[in-house]
Amino acid sequence: MRGSICGVLALVVAAGMALPVGGQVAKESDSGTKAEISTQVTLLPYIAEFKTTTVKRNINGKVITAESTEVDTIDSQGRRMTATTESSSSTDQPAETKIQVSDPVSHSLSYWSLPGTSAMVVNTPDLGGPDTDCAAKVKAIDPLHPATAQGEKPPVEDLGTATILGIETHGGRITFTPSVFRSGNNVPPVRTNEMWTATDPGLSGLMVRLMSNAGSDKMTRELVRFNQSEPAPAVFKVPAGRTITRIDGHAYSCGKARVITQAPPPPA
Repeated sequence: MRGSICGVLALVVAAGMALPVGGQVAKESDSGTKAEISTQVTLLPYIAEFKTTTVKRNINGKVITAESTEVDTIDSQGRRMTATTESSSSTDQPAETKIQVSDPVSHSLSYWSLPGTSAMVVNTPDLGGPDTDCAAKVKAIDPLHPATAQGEKPPVEDLGTATILGIETHGGRITFTPSVFRSGNNVPPVRTNEMWTATDPGLSGLMVRLMSNAGSDKMTRELVRFNQSEPAPAVFKVPAGRTITRIDGHAYSCGKARVITQAPPPPA
């Protein structure tokens, strides 16, 4: 379950990377006058901390629980820093934090780890530019629009609105059979996904809460801290003193090229 959910989340994060600098532009056409109306939405900066808990039962019946934390930092220019820390399985080793920065100002994606001495920077000219057909397809993938076994589109149950940590959110829930089954499982597990997202356009669909259940397997991603303030520019820079590997790439690539959701981990 962890692999499939993390894959969905990776696509959601990647979709957020292609936001135009300064916000999104919504356009409507009047078929009678052919007039075009554009509405500029200003991105709201914030620092959000999430906690993810996964519970699964292995083939021996043992229940395994894993936790991770994620800090998302976004500024008003659309730059985004995501720091993910997995719970360490060993008390002798410190937990590793993986950091990813999407910068539509410099058109680059950066990756490094803590602890560590290196970093990777991907030059992506299309980052922050107009959305492509491929980008639109990636944006359409989220926990409420999953890949199902029969290819059907399950109806979304409207859960109404709720205020979570001072943020007005709208919720939805679906029940479906995933297209990918666990090895050795002859009966496809029925999965339920519930997602709550911010309604303020300036928060660009911030996912405040995500819950996914399939039998005894469960996953919860919950916003635990939220601070709506402008972060310091240094947050989006590779720390000084690191060995940096630079490569050229694309934020979104169609055809035979793949969509970049994350770079290979840099050497320690």
